[in-house]
Amino acid sequence: MLAVLGMATIFASCEPDNGGSEGGEQSSTTELSIAGVSPSYLSVSVNIKSVNLTNLAYIVEENGSVSHEEYSVEDVKSKGTTVKCSATGLTRLTIKGLTHNTKYDLYVVGYSDTESVKTVIHKEFSTKLVEKFAVMNKTYSSISAYFVYPEGVASGSIIKYATPDVVLYNYYGGEGTEDRWLNEEGGKNILTKTSEFNITLSGNTKITPGQPIYVIFGEYAKSGESYTANFGEANSQGFLYKELVMSEKPGALPYTPEVTIDVKPSGKGSITITPSSSIGSYYYMVVSEEKYDELVKLMNKNASYMQWFVSSDTAQSLFGSKKATEAVTIDTSTLGLQQGVKYRLLITSWNNDEGASQSYLKREFSLPAAAPVAADNIVVAHRGGSKEAGRTSTPDNSLASLRYAKSLKCYASETDIYWTKDNQIVVAHADGDIKINGKYPWESTLEELRKNYKLSNGEKLPTLQEYLAEAMTYGSCTKVWLDLKNCYLSSSKPGHTYVANACKYACEIIKEMEAEPWVEFICTGYSIKQAIPYAKEAGIPIGAMGNNSVSTLKNYGYTWENLDINQYVSSGGEAAAINKYVNEGIALSIYTIDDAATMETYAAFKSKLKGVTTNYPAKFKEQLTIK
Repeated sequence: MLAVLGMATIFASCEPDNGGSEGGEQSSTTELSIAGVSPSYLSVSVNIKSVNLTNLAYIVEENGSVSHEEYSVEDVKSKGTTVKCSATGLTRLTIKGLTHNTKYDLYVVGYSDTESVKTVIHKEFSTKLVEKFAVMNKTYSSISAYFVYPEGVASGSIIKYATPDVVLYNYYGGEGTEDRWLNEEGGKNILTKTSEFNITLSGNTKITPGQPIYVIFGEYAKSGESYTANFGEANSQGFLYKELVMSEKPGALPYTPEVTIDVKPSGKGSITITPSSSIGSYYYMVVSEEKYDELVKLMNKNASYMQWFVSSDTAQSLFGSKKATEAVTIDTSTLGLQQGVKYRLLITSWNNDEGASQSYLKREFSLPAAAPVAADNIVVAHRGGSKEAGRTSTPDNSLASLRYAKSLKCYASETDIYWTKDNQIVVAHADGDIKINGKYPWESTLEELRKNYKLSNGEKLPTLQEYLAEAMTYGSCTKVWLDLKNCYLSSSKPGHTYVANACKYACEIIKEMEAEPWVEFICTGYSIKQAIPYAKEAGIPIGAMGNNSVSTLKNYGYTWENLDINQYVSSGGEAAAINKYVNEGIALSIYTIDDAATMETYAAFKSKLKGVTTNYPAKFKEQLTIK
């Protein structure tokens, strides 16, 4: 509603006050009262309680212009602004367009179709005083404020103002550099009015929702003196004022884009950002952990400011933030990513061009390590050491078991893999019938194997990609031993092709992820003939499992034997048995040793062994450490 009284324009809105139970049961009589008045600088909020009334009429005018006795009920109804009463019986009016530090009279009447209150209710109030500077109104892209010349500043003095955002302010020097900011504004933003004035501050860059802005005012010349706007020619002559204000804070947008990060040790790869239809636009940037921490410091150590910052002009001009409305794929080779550095992908999403609702997403990532660091031991954790860690929380071949082996800094974590009919490689230990979730893996897709199936700790069945991504972390020394499990069902169904396919497609995944230094294969002698060509072509070591003689290994060109301790019987002592392989240039590892006596025997020859597989890596690590 709009009422024009003299030169003042009054804007009013009303809404129900749902804060209490006042105005609940209605009596048979009419009542009207002012429950509260809350003035601000340029507006006032009024709570009006009514009973058995449907309409309100009111007049607001500067104090003293009319005596309230001169207004009758009919005067207020005919001359004032009319609004509907809230059904709750408590109506909240917001009246804008007032002047600061001014006394006002408020006149209110209430009525319905059949009756009216008999008297005019009168209330006096005063708006707040602006002493120097006050924010009167905020939008998502501007700040409306009053500035008042303080005492001691001559009427007509030239006042300059600057409005850097908080990051720019700190980036270019921060505290004590206000004169520099005022100088760099050049000939813009000069004020010479002799009294208070209202100004909309838009900043020297576009304001974004929730953005903190430093508003700086400084006196540059006395009344009658000239001002030269060239850079650096004038300095503040005494009066200087600074305050941090914020634009309108956006509401919460309950949507964030989907993000897929696929990076390789070389830095090649992609980051894909896919927004939902509820996201009108979004801003994104990638920064290192160090740069992120620097930005938080520039934000006065307030990380909550990062949301507005990502969509700001400052982020776009200085830190590479970009705007998009559709799905985006970032070529990570253009980002200059480095090994050993943590990065953060930051995304601020807007619901519309105004940004009234927003969401913020932070994703952390690092380049996979190009190679493991050197291990000081030859421990190979069987199925990740799940038996020792506890199979309920750390199941065989789970990501949790791999993390356990990594935490012990084992040389390697052994795990079993199978090929699926959709050319995926699944990490799992099949049951005695070579089935996973009741299905032969080579007759099933990954989706079918995962359907209605979880590991005991709640993990989904991992893929080789997921397993390698977990292994290839910076600073880790733990390789992955991929056991190409035999798929023998019968002499008519030996399963060699399934094992060969497991090696073939695993090698493709390994090469795609640049993971060759992280992986070694082991394979039963039964199927190694079919698998070994793929491993050799990829340059990945492969060990023949079982109890093969030196001559057999040499005949087939195998250079690594993974001996089964349960089959292996030494002749002439362990040293002689081990030497017969090592002296012929064949690497030797042994599986699976769990008892202390046997471990003590073979640990004595650890300098000659490639690895020793055990279910108890923590228990035996000290014995298998190469000192």
